Amino acid sequence: MNKRGQAALEYLMTYGWALIVIAIVVGVLIFIVSSPAGGVVCSSSDPAKILFKSSNILAGAALTTPASTTAVINIQNATGGAIGTVHVSAATGNFSATGEIISTSTTGTADTDITTVVSGGNMYIMPEYSADIASAATILGSYTFTYNDQFGYAKSAVITCQGKVA
Repeated sequence: MNKRGQAALEYLMTYGWALIVIAIVVGVLIFIVSSPAGGVVCSSSDPAKILFKSSNILAGAALTTPASTTAVINIQNATGGAIGTVHVSAATGNFSATGEIISTSTTGTADTDITTVVSGGNMYIMPEYSADIASAATILGSYTFTYNDQFGYAKSAVITCQGKVA
């Protein structure tokens, strides 16, 4: 009886690990090869410090007034400390460099600069882009995001957005 138990355990250990490795490889390949079904996807050039969380960029939803929050790019301070003198500038592509708004809330007052963002705190960019962007149009643009880290050093990250508008 003991020999059959040992043989069964050896069988499970040998082939079980092989099946786990195969499942991991297949999962990684599916994750790498698959592309998003649609929508505008944004990314950060330094995700370890400035983490992109979500975006909501829609057709015909141009930012026209500071109270308009129909288009929002949500990013998070992941530096591990408070950051200050946060500024968004140097827009490229479909984004305008004149009317973007940065704020610590989507419903609060609009700022052009943020004085302090605590560690883990969210920041919101309300981008300005043309209202004539139609559904299924391709967006490609970026913002240069500058800030002072917790030690006072000037840092920057680029938030890039691209994809088809829903």
